[in-house]
Formats: sequence, C-alpha cells, structure tokens
Amino acid sequence: MTVNQEVAGAEPASGAKVSASNYNKIIGSSCFLIVLLLKGLSKMAYPSTKEYTWNCKKCGAIFRIRKDLVKHYKENPDHRKIKIRDEYVCPHCGIIKNTTKEGMTIHIKYCKSNPNAEKYVPHKISEQARQKMSLSRKKAYAEGRITKTGWIDRQKKKRSYAEQWLKNYIDNNCSDKNYKEDYPIKNYLLDFAWVEKQICIEMDGEQHYTDKQRFESDRRKDYLLQKLGWKVLRIRWKECVIDKKQFENIIFNFIEKSEIIPFEKRYKSKKDIEKEYSESLIKKRSKITRKEIQRRFEIIKPYFDNKKYGWIKKCSNETKLSPHQIQYVCSYFDLDWKTKNMGHGTASCGHRTCTAEIR
Repeated sequence: MTVNQEVAGAEPASGAKVSASNYNKIIGSSCFLIVLLLKGLSKMAYPSTKEYTWNCKKCGAIFRIRKDLVKHYKENPDHRKIKIRDEYVCPHCGIIKNTTKEGMTIHIKYCKSNPNAEKYVPHKISEQARQKMSLSRKKAYAEGRITKTGWIDRQKKKRSYAEQWLKNYIDNNCSDKNYKEDYPIKNYLLDFAWVEKQICIEMDGEQHYTDKQRFESDRRKDYLLQKLGWKVLRIRWKECVIDKKQFENIIFNFIEKSEIIPFEKRYKSKKDIEKEYSESLIKKRSKITRKEIQRRFEIIKPYFDNKKYGWIKKCSNETKLSPHQIQYVCSYFDLDWKTKNMGHGTASCGHRTCTAEIR
C-alpha cells in the first residue's frame, strides 16, 4: 500500500496497518472540510449586511472594501459628489469667504454678530488621555520604534504647520525678507537664516524636547553657531501657541534691530581668532584672586623641577590643573617654567600649543 492511498482514505490491504501520523492527518483534513461547509451554510441562511457598507450614492452600487469604491469613482468621475467652492457672503457680519455651502452654514451657525448663534465648544482632551499619549510616545522613543521624526519630512521638502506659520508672518510683517531656508552649516541645517546679519530662527516642536538625540543635537548646533558668531532664536511651538502676540514682537525685534555685519568681520582669519582667544584668557586670569594663585602655587611646589623634561604634564595629571594654569602661576612668581639644557625648542609640558623658544 502506498502513502497516497492511506491519505486518500482507501482501505488498507490484508496484513497492512495505518500509521498513527497518517491517521491524524486524515482526521484533521476531514474536520477542516466540515468547518468550511458549516460556515458556508451559515452565510447562506443568515446573510450579513455589515460587510457591504460602502455604497455609491448615485448608482447605488455596493462594495465590500473602500478601495473598490475609489476605483469605481475613478472609472466614473460623474458619480462622485464634488464640493463646489464659491464666494459666499455672511448676512450677519458681511464677510466674503471662498468656501463651500457647508462651510458657510457652519460660519453662520457660530458667527459672533448672529443673535441666535451657538457657542463653539472645542474638543478638549482629558488629562488622563494626555498622560497616556505622552507615556506611549516616550516608550516608543525608548524602544526605538520612532526614529528620524521630522528629518524625513525635511528630505521631502515638507514644512510643519509651525514653520509655515513663521514663514507667513515674516513674509507679511517684516521688511527684511532676504532669508534662506534650510541653510547648511557643516552638518546642520538652519530653518530660517539671514546670512548677512548672521542670525537664525529655529522653530521647535515637542519632539525636540522629548527625544534625547534631537535635544543633544540642538544643543551642539547652538554651541557651534555661537562659536562662529551667529545669534540663535529658538522658539518652542507649545509656548508660542499660548501667547502668539508676545512671540510676534520678539521675532520682529530680533530681525529688524539686528544690523548687517561686513564681509571682513563675517569670516574671521586665524590671527583674529588667536587674538580673541588670548583676550578671553586674560579676562579669565584677571578674575583669579591672589589667594587662589597662592593656593595653586603651594600645590605645584613639590612637582616643580625645570631640569626634567615633561614635569608640567606630570604635575597637571596629579594636581588636575591645566598646563596653562601652571605656566601662569610660575610666571606670576617670576619662575622659569621652561626646561633647561635641551637641544630643541619644545616646552616642558610636551603639548603642541605650549611650544616656545629656549633662550
């Protein structure tokens, strides 16, 4: 007897026995067929109307899925109900609006000049629902299910509602419209940048504060722009919605009062950067008191040995003072911190920036 004969349910030959596995297969297949037959009979006896809910209002055709109805509308565009937009005038306030009839009826219903107007009650989300939404969003960020929110829209050249609002306000109210959108600086993009004034405005949604990666990248961007001499105005949309007039005044003053920076100062040379750095060091040193210098000198005393090469580096590792601080303390007390009896002109700390000629 073959296996196919056993599965088909043929009677075994004399002396042959059906195995347990084949017996289970026969029972399973027969049960499956019985279930299918019962389902078919139940549908014939009790036809369901819930499955066929998508109807064409013009021809009365019934569709099981919405996609089929959309295909029907594409094939027969006359069957679709098109909302015609036209200019309608409100009889109460006299406003002219380019909307549909339904939109105008809603306006009349809640119009302030209408004596029989109804109070508009906006849909409010309860605190419990907000907490649930925030917790679910935080979990999604922690698990890594939400990634690159906003950057994908930026690649598709799509703007958020907040950024579009800011753009419309600048175009309608500000005189200086020489801004650039998505202006690149190294690895970052600026939302709205005025290159001649070296100022930029960043409009941030709530994802900039909930996502740790986005928050850290924004802080790094601000630090880099400040280092290059840019001024940054960062606006949180959640706070802007509460009081838009206050933020409108801030934006207007930030754009109009800032002056154009000349080309020479806009791009600094290496010498100018070194001068600014040295001036900043002098300002920091001037703040240090004599007591602080005396305290540092007492810490450095046991490690001071200008005959050995690299003594400043060892001293900085053990005392946690920078090489520049050690050199400043030594120069304050007229001590020669440079190594003696050396053939080449490197400083004792071994640092690249501390190289000096030995007299």
